[in-house]
Amino acid sequence: MCSLSYKPAILIASAFFFYFSFPLHCQQDWQNLTIPPSQQVHALLESDGDVQLIGMGDGIYRRMKESTAWQKVSAADGGTIHSLTAIHTPTGKVIAAATQSNGVLVSKDNGITWLPANYGIGTMNITTVWQSSDGTVYAGTIMGGVYKTTDGTKSWTPAGLEGEHITGFAETKDGYIAASTYRGVFLARRGTTQWNNVSQTLGNKVIECILRTNDGALLAGGYNVGPCAPGGMFRSSDNGETWTKVGFEGQHVKALTRLGSSVLAATWCGGVFRSEDNGLHWYNISGSMKETCINTLSVTGEGTVYAGCYGASNTNTAYTFGAPQLASAGEEPSAVSINDVYPNPATSDITVRFTVKSASRIIIRIVNNLGNEVALLASKQYASGEYSITHGVSQLENGMYTVRITSNSTAETMPFIIVK
Repeated sequence: MCSLSYKPAILIASAFFFYFSFPLHCQQDWQNLTIPPSQQVHALLESDGDVQLIGMGDGIYRRMKESTAWQKVSAADGGTIHSLTAIHTPTGKVIAAATQSNGVLVSKDNGITWLPANYGIGTMNITTVWQSSDGTVYAGTIMGGVYKTTDGTKSWTPAGLEGEHITGFAETKDGYIAASTYRGVFLARRGTTQWNNVSQTLGNKVIECILRTNDGALLAGGYNVGPCAPGGMFRSSDNGETWTKVGFEGQHVKALTRLGSSVLAATWCGGVFRSEDNGLHWYNISGSMKETCINTLSVTGEGTVYAGCYGASNTNTAYTFGAPQLASAGEEPSAVSINDVYPNPATSDITVRFTVKSASRIIIRIVNNLGNEVALLASKQYASGEYSITHGVSQLENGMYTVRITSNSTAETMPFIIVK
């Protein structure tokens, strides 16, 4: 039976498909949901639990969650809607839309009506709107740098990085604002406009998205356009002084978001990935998605997951998905634990020792650093007790792998290395 405890939900959008899912701990597969047969989907937002908003290439669409009819609520003269963000102002919550040619639009009535909020910023091409922990709202632009407002979007002031293409923002654990750009990652002390480039060891300077993980590390998703921008995911635990690649070789990472203790990554034509150790290791949760070119991610306060993937404009659809989730505080502990994976590094065989705490169906997999399953070690019912499984890995290439054991709605992982 699915747990009904509170969990965040995910909205995932891409060009023409729109997927959704019930809570990730409910172990469900993707199911269909229809969206307007229009242009590309670039942004999604669920507001107050009962309103769904989609930002497309020709404006913003709105509907009540239980309805099947979408209503267009903004004109197409603003061009593509790049992002939809709920922000908190001194007078209450507003929804801000970053538009291609109409600057920033805001709605104070849950997306029914939209008005420009462009004093000081004009009708620039806005890529994203984001709010920091102190209430400051930042806007990123294409080649226009960063703008910010501290009065609830009434007026904007330049905040540096003039001439840069801004793709996203994050806040570090010690009070810096990080900006991802097409020339790397920049950091500025909160409240200042002096930005420092922290991309010296970054393996790809064309960064599509950025996120701070629950342990304070920064994740940067790379654009994939060839040798000069080879995609990939990069992680820094020291505010960008050093970066380490953590997978996604040759993949275009489109978006990053947090889901409780997990991190989710959307990739262009590689599907959706999930990490349960703050971005060190990843596994693919695309399940039965037929289209896997994902454009954006958005987390809501409910337990429903929405996903949209690139496809023909006359086949807009959506699916539900359920994925195993690690137990967190207040939930039942996992029915299984990994005791050891040895030898580590391995050459020809590995042995996995694990403990089954209560009778359960156990699935044991090996996944590579891209999150793809490369071996299935077991999938059967186990009684409580101590167990070990030995599996040959001589056919696998050198590199980092992870043993992943799932039981019911929880999962345990342990990394190991193959060196021959």
